Amino acid sequence: MQQQHEQQRGAAEALVRGTEDCEDVSGRVHLLPCSIGHNGRAPVSTFFTPAAGGEASSDDGALRVQEAAFRGRGLQGAALALPPRYRGLVLGKDSSRTSSGARDGAFEDWQTLAQFRDLTYWNHDSRPSMSDPLPRCFDWLHLSEIIHGSISAEEVASMMDEQSSESRGLKRKSSS
Repeated sequence: MQQQHEQQRGAAEALVRGTEDCEDVSGRVHLLPCSIGHNGRAPVSTFFTPAAGGEASSDDGALRVQEAAFRGRGLQGAALALPPRYRGLVLGKDSSRTSSGARDGAFEDWQTLAQFRDLTYWNHDSRPSMSDPLPRCFDWLHLSEIIHGSISAEEVASMMDEQSSESRGLKRKSSS
């Protein structure tokens, strides 16, 4: 199990290492609330032309709103920067390489086609908000780092001292 995890981590690191020469498509990545039955290049800028639409305010901050239409239906969107130390990757199957695992369906080889540092997400019937699911997912990344981050021996000792002090205080209160 540990070996499999290390292989997966190595594959992910290889993908990221291969991004130095990739095209940066920041500002051109859009997450639309629809499904399109095409996978490949298309003259998107001819048919999809977002325009500024003001600001959307919420308790957690303001988003610069964009407006557009897709297939006659109005959309409202907002650009989101990826959290620090994160970047998005556009991947494609690497048909030039064949791995032993690909033959039995275990995994396939991928290549990095492009990278991005922000994306614009779109809503059909509501103005973008920091309470939307996508911005809230970015909050999880920060929380995940806290949960899964390493803790030094000094931090463990400090927490143990705090718990010990608190439990002594509770014992004194209950005996009085």
